[in-house]
Parts: sequence; structure tokens; C-alpha cells
Amino acid sequence: MKKCFDCKRTYPLFMFTKNPRPYQRPEHQGKNLVCRHCTYKRWSEGMFAWVVDENGKFKKIEFKSKWEIFKKLFL
Repeated sequence: MKKCFDCKRTYPLFMFTKNPRPYQRPEHQGKNLVCRHCTYKRWSEGMFAWVVDENGKFKKIEFKSKWEIFKKLFL
């Protein structure tokens, strides 16, 4: 179980996306600080997201619909 940084709710670990960055604290357990629900809300406001690719570089992804955001996060 882990607590979301934004909504302060406690969720199981599968509700958090993986964090590929090598410089993270051990208590983060290899997951992001924000749950998938809060990430979905943030990404749907601007219809874009900044993510870390496999090389460790930041990349901007622009979405055309909310369904694309849902597929990226939950499927």
C-alpha cells in the first residue's frame, strides 16, 4: 500500500505507474508519487504529458482524445 502525493488516498501498488529513473528514494518502491487517477486528471486538462523514455530523456506526448490517455495509463 502506498499513499498518493496529490489526493492523499492510500492505494495498492498497481495503481501507481513505474518510475524508470535511477535516482529515487527506496520508500517510493520503484513507483511514481502520484496515482493513476490523479495522473489521468492532470493529463486530461492539457491533453499532453511529459514522460521519461527508455533513454532517460524527457519526452512530450500529445493526446488527441481522453480515450488515448486512458489507454496509456490503465491498459
